[in-house]
Amino acid sequence: MMDSLWKLAGLATSAPERAPEPTKNVDGLWTTIDGAAPSPRSGHASVVANSVMYVLGGYDKGQCFGDIHAYDLTRREWSKVDWGGAANFAAGCASHAMCVSPDETSIYVYGGSGPRWGAANRDKLLQFTLSTQQWSVVATAGTPPPPGYGQSMVAIGSKLYLFGGTSGHDYHNDLFVFDATTSAWSCAAVTGAKPSPRYKHGAVVVGNDMYIVGGGLYGPRKGPIDLFKFDTLTSHWTEVVCVGDVPPARLAHSVVLHIDSLGQPALLVFGGRDFTEKRTNGLWSLHLPTATWTKLVGSASEAPDALVFHTAVMWQQRMVVFGGTKEAAGQSPDEAERSNALVEYCGVSDERHWVLVASEGDDA
Repeated sequence: MMDSLWKLAGLATSAPERAPEPTKNVDGLWTTIDGAAPSPRSGHASVVANSVMYVLGGYDKGQCFGDIHAYDLTRREWSKVDWGGAANFAAGCASHAMCVSPDETSIYVYGGSGPRWGAANRDKLLQFTLSTQQWSVVATAGTPPPPGYGQSMVAIGSKLYLFGGTSGHDYHNDLFVFDATTSAWSCAAVTGAKPSPRYKHGAVVVGNDMYIVGGGLYGPRKGPIDLFKFDTLTSHWTEVVCVGDVPPARLAHSVVLHIDSLGQPALLVFGGRDFTEKRTNGLWSLHLPTATWTKLVGSASEAPDALVFHTAVMWQQRMVVFGGTKEAAGQSPDEAERSNALVEYCGVSDERHWVLVASEGDDA
């Protein structure tokens, strides 16, 4: 299990067939999706395997979902996945951490919680095998992470790296490592200035480094968003000092790795909320070699809703955003309006624009 080279969830090594461009209908909306879309939700998780985006779980109106939906990025088609196996996910959960195996045959999930946030936290590492559509609980040894939600999980080499999260009361900044060669968890002994305790941050992998972007306690701190790099070869944390148009601190945003036209790595950060609970539909790019932030400005008519607790994946230079909460400050979780809209941001060459692929009320 997981004994070959890991890669970042959502980035394929092969060049799959390119999806056709959506066609515009008479109302100017992009509505070329087939199949039944997932219901509106937030707190779900999404990864890409074999040119398919898998959406697991989420929350809406007092209910956590245990379903899995597959969106074929080439055919632009939704389908619901019928699954069996371990019942741990059947009750549903939200704000779980998730990544995909290097050969894109399995999805791994850790943590998450139920509608009674903090009272129904999960503490199992689950494996979903795509070929059999079966869940199983991974047998582990060592010192596991505490039960919780809002963590991040990435894969580098033969190891999983799980950072942060909350119990609903306490917030964490420990880094737990699962070694697939020994099936054991450990709390990493690290050096350097590690991030403050936080949840609902973003995490991406570039080579042997893991980047942690933003996040915070229930509300993020004031000031600019922070960025930390963890070198998995030296177990050393470094806070990255950024320049340019640095966005405000935020949590519940999405972060994906984008390779620019020069072949250099950049991060795309979309949405989230700041310390005033104001949500945003702003999109920023961070050029990693120079640590320079740029706000990407597009047409107001193209921009999607301001979202929190949504997901984004990267596929063929397109950032695909799904779901999320369109909540306003002061609303309770059950009062908030959630989305099942699917939008894409195209960042190929000089062509940069948003595309509404399907939204609530479409024949999706």
